[in-house]
Amino acid sequence: MLTDGSGNVVARQDYLPFGEEIPADTAGRSASLLFGASDGVEQKFTGQIRDSETGMDFFAARYYASAVGRFTSPDPMNLGADLLDPQTWNAYAYVRNNPLALVDPLGLCHMGADNVAYDDEPGDCGGGSVTVVAQAPPDVIPIFVSLPSLLSDTQQPAPTAPPPAVTEAGAGVRPPKNDPKKPGYCNVSGSSSIVTLTGTKALTEVGAFVGSLFGPEGTVVGAVLGSQFGAGVNIAYVNATHSVYIGVTGTFAPAQIGGGGGFSLSYTPVPATQNANSIANGTSYGVSFQANPLLGSTVSKSPGSGPPVVGFQVGTRAPVSFSASHNICIWHCGC
Repeated sequence: MLTDGSGNVVARQDYLPFGEEIPADTAGRSASLLFGASDGVEQKFTGQIRDSETGMDFFAARYYASAVGRFTSPDPMNLGADLLDPQTWNAYAYVRNNPLALVDPLGLCHMGADNVAYDDEPGDCGGGSVTVVAQAPPDVIPIFVSLPSLLSDTQQPAPTAPPPAVTEAGAGVRPPKNDPKKPGYCNVSGSSSIVTLTGTKALTEVGAFVGSLFGPEGTVVGAVLGSQFGAGVNIAYVNATHSVYIGVTGTFAPAQIGGGGGFSLSYTPVPATQNANSIANGTSYGVSFQANPLLGSTVSKSPGSGPPVVGFQVGTRAPVSFSASHNICIWHCGC
């Protein structure tokens, strides 16, 4: 609904949930109630400027097509859709396909009734409340609305509010002050946990080859010693931030023939005083105790991450084995 300076209604618009304007003379929307009246105002659905030629709405970061309920270009920061949240998989989607409860003021993040911005993709808005900077950039000319047929001679046209300024943090959005460098999905509190799947192969053949360099007798000795060492890969998942890490792992099971090979699945709780991502990322060392395939434990330590953490483990590891791993982040990094 649009009013003049005296509060008189000069035009009305109704919209479908995804922004299509409902025509006049539809379901009681008569022209006598000023539905469909020309108002000369460009701001339409959720206050965004609508292009009269294309019918698309300008959301600062990208255009939106209300006819299909989708943005016409992908999220500019669509770098990390959450595997556990299917609504983040489509980089063209508008407000998680829930326009009755959410709005997107900038084309970057959606907001609910609590006036809090949530990321379409983690890190887009940094989490926290949206702050719109109420000043026009230098190249924006204020728009004046003049309705001579409806306003009296003594009334002056009122300037419309300028669009939000574009700041370094994003189009009118400021990340939380407590930690502006971290994306929104990093702002977590409380305890966390790390789930790690590891598989290694005993280096029996490598040991046999090295032993053979010292003669036939060395082959057997080398094979026995080599089987106590293992090499393989691991993948780790931090539940609090949905971060995923992969890396290489080396193992040593003293006095256990073939103990270098096997697989394990571990669950390690991490207290709130430590950062689970610091433990999962980079170099870490561990000791595993595997009495049987269903009963085991592991102790992990990463330099600079605080005291060791203890977890539970299942798998085919030797009764006692030592390991060293080096991981890199591949999903939801920077925490």
